[in-house]
Amino acid sequence: MKTVNIGTLKSKLNSYLQDVKKGEEVIVQNRKKPNARIVPIKSADFTDEELYLVEHRRMIPPENPRGINWEAFWAAPRAEVSDEAVREAIDWVKAIARCERLFGIRAPSFQLLLAEGLDQGKGTGEKM
Repeated sequence: MKTVNIGTLKSKLNSYLQDVKKGEEVIVQNRKKPNARIVPIKSADFTDEELYLVEHRRMIPPENPRGINWEAFWAAPRAEVSDEAVREAIDWVKAIARCERLFGIRAPSFQLLLAEGLDQGKGTGEKM
């Protein structure tokens, strides 16, 4: 494990990234206090698709891949949502999709149209 100040890291970033690529961990300090940690990504922890998404900045890898404690996850308290609220949310999403399809309007501008009554079929000839 290496430790480096921010200024040195900025000037020699490529060198430190090569060390990380080789499997070494780098602790970044700001005024002699640890501020961040740079760790290598183990390709065995990710699928090819996930690595592609990380490479193209479409996904941020988790700190502990594949380390989810599913028992604790499912034991965690859940919010109580009524069936009516679920149906209302589904209807709202369907209305959004209809507005986008009918008018070519993308979110969030369709919300104004929905608030003005298009969700009731006014002016569209279609009951939503």
